[in-house]
Amino acid sequence: MIDQKLLGKKIWVLDGAMDTMLLAGGVEDPDLERVNLTHPAVVADVYREYIEAGADIIRSNTFGADPLTQKDFGLEKLAADMTRAGISIAREAADAADSYAGRPIFVAGTIGPTSLSLGLSAQLGSQDGEDAVFQAFQTQIRLLSEGGADLFHFSAFRDLRNAQLALQAWQETAPGTPAMLTFFISGKSGEILSGHTLKDCYEAVQDFPLTGFGIESIEEGNVILALVKDMNAWCRFPIICLPGAGLPGDASSHDQKPIVLACDLRKATRRGLLNFAGGGMGTASEHLCAIATALQNEKIRKIQIGQWQKKRPRMAIEPVLGDLRQTPLLVADALRKAGFDIPSRTGKKDPDLFCMGSLTLPGLLQAEAFCQQLAARNAEAPLLLWGNASSPSHCLHVLNAIYPHCYYAKDIPALTDSALRCATDRNAFESEEQARYQELLDQKARSLNNQNVPANPQFKNRTYILTDKRFLHSKPTFSLSIGKLADCISWEEFLSDCGCPRTRSRSKVKRAARQQTLQDGKDLLQKIIETDAVRMRVSVRVVDACNDDDCICFTDRYKNDEAVRLPMLRQEEDSSLVTGLRGRFSIADFVPDKLFGKTGPIGFFGVTLELDREALPQGDETEAARLPFIWKGLLQAAVRRIRDTYASILKERAGRGFSIALPLVGEDACPDVSLRRDILEHLPASDALGVTLDKDFMPTPADTVFGLILFHHHACCPALGEISPEQWAAYRKKRGLS
Repeated sequence: MIDQKLLGKKIWVLDGAMDTMLLAGGVEDPDLERVNLTHPAVVADVYREYIEAGADIIRSNTFGADPLTQKDFGLEKLAADMTRAGISIAREAADAADSYAGRPIFVAGTIGPTSLSLGLSAQLGSQDGEDAVFQAFQTQIRLLSEGGADLFHFSAFRDLRNAQLALQAWQETAPGTPAMLTFFISGKSGEILSGHTLKDCYEAVQDFPLTGFGIESIEEGNVILALVKDMNAWCRFPIICLPGAGLPGDASSHDQKPIVLACDLRKATRRGLLNFAGGGMGTASEHLCAIATALQNEKIRKIQIGQWQKKRPRMAIEPVLGDLRQTPLLVADALRKAGFDIPSRTGKKDPDLFCMGSLTLPGLLQAEAFCQQLAARNAEAPLLLWGNASSPSHCLHVLNAIYPHCYYAKDIPALTDSALRCATDRNAFESEEQARYQELLDQKARSLNNQNVPANPQFKNRTYILTDKRFLHSKPTFSLSIGKLADCISWEEFLSDCGCPRTRSRSKVKRAARQQTLQDGKDLLQKIIETDAVRMRVSVRVVDACNDDDCICFTDRYKNDEAVRLPMLRQEEDSSLVTGLRGRFSIADFVPDKLFGKTGPIGFFGVTLELDREALPQGDETEAARLPFIWKGLLQAAVRRIRDTYASILKERAGRGFSIALPLVGEDACPDVSLRRDILEHLPASDALGVTLDKDFMPTPADTVFGLILFHHHACCPALGEISPEQWAAYRKKRGLS
């Protein structure tokens, strides 16, 4: 086992490319891992050459010795034998070097990314694919560990998802053995094949206790130096750089001379940017000799030994149906910054904490189902539930009755604070939360006779965006490309709508049915895109408005400055959507009160699908059954696109602290469907939408949604719940409804 303290002593030199040396030595077998079985002495000679050239760490010839890669050669049954032979040859070569090298030689068990790339579209969403890759990694890690590997080298990964599964397999199989990870970078932008930047890759794996993180590349020296320099700004791991000399097997591409390669690395070491160096693709023993000679006594990158290996509390984020795609990423980012490890797979052992968002009604139902799962397996890790749709009362009265370790946090900062308190002292945290819940019960009892709760809570002035900071603009009716919108579809929600269970099932039949349903939906969407049978049209209007007696009031400049009043309903029961502010909320609260003397922005939008039914794909009954769910997914994706567009403007020009909510007409925050008429009337170029409403305000085409856009520090969709007959009658009178 490699001593961690040695890592701070010098720049450690890894060997070069095994495949290049084997090909140069006359090996003609295209399956170079099979050479471990057919020509072990040739492999051993390569190790001796690299050790004599100056390598401190030799890497086993097991890069593709996994069943998925060997399946391409029809040798998947021999993959385990190739791995055993590969690590055995390397171990013997390192042990034999004691007699002539004069320095310790360590063995890195090499693990490649397999031939199955999970991050590419062809494999996206394949649970079978993930299981196969994970099991392949686990098997190879176990065999290398049993064979005496001092550390693992996850080499030349081009797919981020594969890398995450490899590291998770390492932590579950041999966590006591150190590991290094390198990504193969193609192009000057520093991206891997799956499209992620090097920093994206680092952020996705930074919670694993890696001994080294870095790059393999055949780019020019100035490109590699720029990438390594950039890594030093944010990477807390020891940094690895393995530049290449060309493509193996193609002598004409080996145009990077050894001295040039060595000089490029020395530029980095003289600035103190590296901890590990060596040869990448196309390098031979002469390249390594030049590198080892050039890096003698060079400056090592300073890093506190072991600081990247401190144990961090593990937090599992349970995804929620219908959630915005970026929400889990925001939560994970906040928790990582607070010091939590966010594993890509929870494994067999429960994490220290669970967290789950609750932004929608399906999220609440899913939270109850998840609590039932935790209770059924006698879990004890606390579950932190956050989001506007839930509440402390919901946790207290519903979820705690199912799983007694469930606690509420209203937003991401509160979630982070609760997680830190729980990780620091769980007993104190749970006692405090239980006391808080008891206080809520007491307050509930006292409030039954308390008539002083304000019916119309007032937000602080600084929570509004005022018109003197005007930057939000209306967008007259325009077409939205279905092809570009397809990336925003929530396929998990599609599967749920089609009746497929979201949770992982052990039944191969159910998993196959789920995968087939997903593929059917994607195929159908592709047919729709290819036939150009569907066009989406969108219209957005943003106006300056104020709140006058629960009415959104604004002047329509498109209609001779007509004064418009849109009454809004108000909650009947007290709620606490905002910290320190309790009352009965309304959508009208999210624009400044008329008494304030200011106005603020509020938006309206309409989205409709134009269908050319004759051009629609004429498929079987299965496709016909899938069509409504595709329409629903496209409409929801369009609403997300509207939100993301204004969110980026809001973040850029208003700064932090403001958010956006899009209550849809007909849902709980805005149940009055007659508002469709008003929104349609005041949208710019609304005729171009091609939407008509019948006497019951039902739209034609039926695949149409209308909604509002709230811009506010505490923007949310206040669920109205039950409305009293008195308020409903007063509201209808304001609206002029019969």
